Amino acid sequence: MPQISIEHSCNISPARGWNELLGRIHEQLAGLAGIELDACKSRVQSFDTFRVGDGAPARGFVHLVLRIFAGRSSALKAELGMAALDLLRRHLFDTTTGMDVQLTVEIDDIDRDSYFRDHLHSRDR
Repeated sequence: MPQISIEHSCNISPARGWNELLGRIHEQLAGLAGIELDACKSRVQSFDTFRVGDGAPARGFVHLVLRIFAGRSSALKAELGMAALDLLRRHLFDTTTGMDVQLTVEIDDIDRDSYFRDHLHSRDR
């Protein structure tokens, strides 16, 4: 159910890789919100064309969107958002030296009435 999307400027490439960060976010969701790891779906998209502020080459961004089913408390969303922001900060700190990087996290609700899913598995064939 959780949908995790990370968009980033192409001038950012974490030393430990994006996949490791996604794994940590999945673990965080399981720990803080009781979400099953198998339910997490994540992706990362890099943008070659971008502009931050005045367009200086040392500027960049990372924007994480976490979409979860509606009904979670504002307090839990705030906890998830701050924890995700801290993960981004720690994961990217060493690879953004000398840069001005804007980190943002957005948590959106998924309306259960307009979300449809199925699961194809090899054992079903």
